[in-house]
Amino acid sequence: MSPKFKEGEVVILQSTAHPEYSGEYEVFKILFYNDTFSDRLDDTVRLVCDGPVGYVFTEPLADLPTSTECIWAEYSLRKKHNPSSMSYQELMTNLSTKIQERI
Repeated sequence: MSPKFKEGEVVILQSTAHPEYSGEYEVFKILFYNDTFSDRLDDTVRLVCDGPVGYVFTEPLADLPTSTECIWAEYSLRKKHNPSSMSYQELMTNLSTKIQERI
């Protein structure tokens, strides 16, 4: 299975388990099933990815009440789309011009 997101990409977290963490984060590391990762909040703990793909953010977030770092499932993440460089009017003009050129 190939991951939807890549390291360094900014994603939107929409977690039902931890809605208080909803927001934008940068992907630090991608883990696959049974991969291990050293918890950055508690260096005595080794985290194990139990899903097909897991994501760790640049900013470690704690899973309360255990206080261990969270590995986020892909279904909790959304793509962050960058805003367009064109205004609506510029886009419509550009599209109209291209259609006119094809006729």
